[in-house]
Amino acid sequence: MSERLPHSLRISDFSRDRVLGGVRARANRLRREPQQETISLGQLAEILADAHQGRKQWLEDLADDSVIVTRDLFEVLCRYRELRGKAA
Repeated sequence: MSERLPHSLRISDFSRDRVLGGVRARANRLRREPQQETISLGQLAEILADAHQGRKQWLEDLADDSVIVTRDLFEVLCRYRELRGKAA
């Protein structure tokens, strides 16, 4: 037995289209926008060090992902890698 909802409780075609249109617009916008978040280097270092020490699988799974860093940090990391290589 199918009961119909009172008209005031039904989603009108206009409302449904408006909601779905908004969802579609957000999905399209998210596809166009770079998927980036900001985290401090200190927070990132702490998380990565813990994951590395704990041999977390997700760290290995994401090892080939690119990370965007500031030019200053990039230069420091390159210099560190260079000096570390000479010390080994």
